[in-house]
Amino acid sequence: SAQLRSRLTTMLEAGPYSLLGDALPIIADTGCTMASTFDPLDFEGDISPMASGTKMQGIGAAVTIQGRGTIKWKVIDDSGASRVMRTPGYYVPDMKVRLFSPQAYILDPSSSCTEFRINEPAATLSCNHGLHTLTIPYDDATTLPVMRGYRNPVQSAEAVAAKFSVTEALNQN
Repeated sequence: SAQLRSRLTTMLEAGPYSLLGDALPIIADTGCTMASTFDPLDFEGDISPMASGTKMQGIGAAVTIQGRGTIKWKVIDDSGASRVMRTPGYYVPDMKVRLFSPQAYILDPSSSCTEFRINEPAATLSCNHGLHTLTIPYDDATTLPVMRGYRNPVQSAEAVAAKFSVTEALNQN
């Protein structure tokens, strides 16, 4: 069932290290106006340079925005399907985290997502009027909703499968 897959994914992602290979932690932040990342590999296509000195204000500090482009993150939704999320975003090399703006994503005409809910025990992004959902668990240390993005979800799933495969006598039940 979808609920079981969602719980399994949450279990595999729990703790400081994800078992799902190349997991990219992405904070769902309703306080940011546009998605932002420090990693140029998160962008699809060109990153357009920003005017010199353009700053992003944050809690306690301002960091320089070096560019703008389309961020592409692949996520695994609650049904276990790989979904591509494309959103306008800033390139901020001095930032240490990836930030996703749920409200900007919902307002984007190319997005099919219609709702972001902050609930216990997790936040939920609903797309196609609830047909597809993405449960975003809260990080134990920060209590922030952190979703996992992937560069290649299929390769990540194969890596997890390989970890649990019966290839050695010690792995057999």
